[in-house]
Amino acid sequence: MSSRNFHRSPRLIPSFQGGRLRQVGLALAAVLGWFLSLGALQGWLDFRDLLSEEEQWFRNDMVFLNRQVKLTDSMGITSSRISADLLEQIRSVPGVAIAEPLLRNHFPASIEIGGGAVPTIASEIFLEAIPPELFNPAVSGWQWSPGDANVPVLVPRQFLNLYNFGFAPGKGLPPIAEGAAMRVRFTLIAFPTQGGQPVAFTASIAGFSDQIESILVPLPFLAWANQEFGNTHSSGSNRVAAALTNPDSAAFYRLLEDHNLVSSRGTRQTARLQILLDLALAVLGTAGASILLLILLLFIAEVETLVADHQERIRKLFFLGHRPGVLIRKLLTIRLITALIPAMAGLGLVYLARQPIVSYLEQAGLSISSSPSWITLLAWACLISLINLFLFQRIRSRLLKLYQ
Repeated sequence: MSSRNFHRSPRLIPSFQGGRLRQVGLALAAVLGWFLSLGALQGWLDFRDLLSEEEQWFRNDMVFLNRQVKLTDSMGITSSRISADLLEQIRSVPGVAIAEPLLRNHFPASIEIGGGAVPTIASEIFLEAIPPELFNPAVSGWQWSPGDANVPVLVPRQFLNLYNFGFAPGKGLPPIAEGAAMRVRFTLIAFPTQGGQPVAFTASIAGFSDQIESILVPLPFLAWANQEFGNTHSSGSNRVAAALTNPDSAAFYRLLEDHNLVSSRGTRQTARLQILLDLALAVLGTAGASILLLILLLFIAEVETLVADHQERIRKLFFLGHRPGVLIRKLLTIRLITALIPAMAGLGLVYLARQPIVSYLEQAGLSISSSPSWITLLAWACLISLINLFLFQRIRSRLLKLYQ
């Protein structure tokens, strides 16, 4: 009799309530939950990468502010400078994390490129410097101290486009790729305002950016050069760089209107589009997580029902000499398989769904990886581990109570 019960005991485990159709429905719902959760996370990561892939130098939330120039400014009646009081008002607006004035050159400056067999190109320029708080923390190679042999320079990408598609064709010159331009050394010349001989510096292009509108040099260099060659007297700032924690801040845009300020990029409509996209992805992710939580609760309810309906048979098996670990392993094996298969299917659907998206973005001139991010894979592994650990603890504690 003991042997007969031993052989029949495995039948206890798979006899879940509801039949195969219900199990298939739960599995499909779990696949949908995993797909929505992981897809929303991966979509958010891709969206952030697309916004930041060209802007390795600065914070993504950086904008430039300046006054809108009026006729009275041109006539000298009013000033387009941003006063210290207005700067403090900008800093106090909710949604503004950082607001710092841009330092500009207070001395004449020019650049010379070429010489010898290459035609020399010379042009007067103006320089600006951005406080380090607005740079991407991962940026390197943007330092300068007196005595350094090279001054790094950041150039607006639009400047290179104007050269390649405007100036160069008219002069019969070849276009220049970004990589080639970054290998060129040129001369940066400072002309002292108090008179004296011009001072030349060797400079090179450290990179290009779509976020900036002027040629940037390191703040230590421009502060030192202004002190050495220029007149640092100034009654205010021409432009301010700000970092926005809330790009749709109503108070921020109200301040712009009240003080005749304009923003360099990121109109309110663009900011709202980003917020709505983040919200849509958050809703999808929440829906997927809610489905997974519901499936987990249903799994637990089925285990509770199974144990409650067969608690007498479980006690008999115990009295016949069967150890608790046998039943626990059998239940866990079934539950872990039913949890792991939908998780793997959901991750596979995320991979398959990315392929047409990758092709579409490539046609639009954008690129993302065809495989899910390592962050998505790590989140998947952590979630499936936590779910299985929770199921293990729940099943183990419920069965051990019957053996006590």
